[in-house]
Amino acid sequence: MGLLTMSGSFLWVNALFPPVLAGAFFGTKAYLASEYADQLVAMYGVPVADVPMVVAVYMSAFAFFSGIVSIMYTAAVTNAYDNNTPRIQRGPDLYKVTPLGFRLQSAHNNALETVGAYLMPCFFAATTLKLDPVFFAKLAAPVVPLRVLFTFFYATNMDALRSGTFVVQNTCIFFIGFASFAPAAKELMAA
Repeated sequence: MGLLTMSGSFLWVNALFPPVLAGAFFGTKAYLASEYADQLVAMYGVPVADVPMVVAVYMSAFAFFSGIVSIMYTAAVTNAYDNNTPRIQRGPDLYKVTPLGFRLQSAHNNALETVGAYLMPCFFAATTLKLDPVFFAKLAAPVVPLRVLFTFFYATNMDALRSGTFVVQNTCIFFIGFASFAPAAKELMAA
């Protein structure tokens, strides 16, 4: 364990996590106030109001394809893949066979969780409750690049960076959801 690891005792993890949360909040706030937010939104090449839906589709596709990468890597390393028992073969014992394959599978599982448990409900709330489209797009735009970074950091076992990108990504997602029904959340980010 090094200084920048998020693994360790209860005390170590709890001492590091509040600064990560604060950094994610203030970093997201600074991003929203910067010219980079507009540039990132423009990079999607669609009207501003469409950016969140493009992000949702990209994230769903990313979750799917990260599973394919995990399967292909595992099959290449083990020279075998049994599609009759995929949940067993790609379970916790995979770590003993190929730590990288296990981390790729874990990143895939996390992508599925993020899309289903966090992104879709918050995006649904924002769409249904008519969140300001520019604010929605600016917070949605970094979600895909952060997911790509998260997966890279997961695969390369950089847990502090992985955890940091995960928290920043979900800060964006949750502020989309909260700002949909609580104007104070948007004001907090804009202040």
